[in-house]
Amino acid sequence: MKQSKLILVDGISGSGKDTQMGFIERFFSEHGYRVHTVHEPSDFLGDFCRAYRNRSLEARDGWVEAMLFAADRRQHYLDRVRPLLEEQGNAVISNRSFVSSAAYQSLQGVPLDEILRLNEFYPEPDLALVFLCEPQEAVRRIHQRAQETGKPVSAQENLERITAIRG
Repeated sequence: MKQSKLILVDGISGSGKDTQMGFIERFFSEHGYRVHTVHEPSDFLGDFCRAYRNRSLEARDGWVEAMLFAADRRQHYLDRVRPLLEEQGNAVISNRSFVSSAAYQSLQGVPLDEILRLNEFYPEPDLALVFLCEPQEAVRRIHQRAQETGKPVSAQENLERITAIRG
């Protein structure tokens, strides 16, 4: 039986993560792995993360956000990710990870080494993919997705913010 794999998929909103995840899932499935897709933030503490993230940028603190996401990530790792990795033959594909915290919270003034320290419990992935695209294309895709799904565009999903995150 094959040793389980941890794959992290990250990138700016609108960069094509969801599209590429389908290809990644199919690849690992075709190579004999049981595929498990997980998302960050999770469904448990993630509700707190999402509620906090929906506040205006001025009302948010990078440290609070970094700690909320790290707490959610830790609980999600203990409850879902670690048990899957301990079994043989799983491919655990995470849509977002501590890489997102490094990008977003460092823009909010939290030093990168502190973000990494908060997340040091998380195992090194077998593969980490970060998808990028031009910010204008990302915004176009975000608005197209909103029209298709009826889900509103977040106030943070604007050209200025995406350009800053994209670097």
